[in-house]
Amino acid sequence: VEVLCQAMDEGVVAVNSILDKMEEQIKQPRAIRKPGVPVVDTMPIKNEQKGMLIGKRGENIQNIEHQSGAKVKIEDSEVVIFAPSSENLNVAIQMIRNSFEPAAIVGQWYDGAAVVDISDVNNAKVELAPGKFGTLHVSQISPFRYLNNVGAALSVGDKIKVQCVSVDSGHVKLSCKGTMLPGEAEKNTISCGQVFDDAKVNSLKRFGAIIELKDGYTGILPNSVIKPKRASELFKPGDSVKVECFKVDKQGILVRPIKPSFGSNSETSKRKSKPIRRKVKRHLSS
Repeated sequence: VEVLCQAMDEGVVAVNSILDKMEEQIKQPRAIRKPGVPVVDTMPIKNEQKGMLIGKRGENIQNIEHQSGAKVKIEDSEVVIFAPSSENLNVAIQMIRNSFEPAAIVGQWYDGAAVVDISDVNNAKVELAPGKFGTLHVSQISPFRYLNNVGAALSVGDKIKVQCVSVDSGHVKLSCKGTMLPGEAEKNTISCGQVFDDAKVNSLKRFGAIIELKDGYTGILPNSVIKPKRASELFKPGDSVKVECFKVDKQGILVRPIKPSFGSNSETSKRKSKPIRRKVKRHLSS
């Protein structure tokens, strides 16, 4: 025990001597770290911010590590960041701070957003800012073209202008209707009153029909312009139809068929059918 105590006393003297020499050279940590030197730093984090930092299925924190080159760990009430250099550390800290801000503001436009993933045929993943992502559904890509998959209009790396239409539990839904998509600048525009002699029915929907016009443009033929009939009663996919454009806005191109009223024959048939039903009733009552 005496030997152990003596060794410990000598050790304390040696440690204090080393600390004195270090203090002679530098009395406090350097304010500016040398470039290329691995660094460790911490940031405070609240409980409600942990889910925002981690992201859906860990996507956000993995993206921060991938882009910054740092390792990020959450320990109790702080975030520990291990970075290979000060530059990597600063990138990670900024991305972590961005994670605590709202993902997007409803109604706000984001110019220069990048398409990062189109593996889902119905949805494109769009990066609004570093660490901020939203989903662009195929129906919200173009009001002038009916698309079966997002890859028909977008490619990974495309820069587009999108608007945030809703934020639900951190899930950002986007739209780029009313904006010019990559490769659309050379195409002709559609105007009200324009007639399309060889338009074709693309598909039938509950609200009407999707009509192929020209140069990849499509229009909507709503049931309201052919009342009391429905598009499904008058057309089938592949039918040729002559239509006229009567409205163009950011929601799309609306067209109507250039034919005699579809409603007149139907109303006539209704009027003729009423006396027949009354005769049947009288016959049954007698």
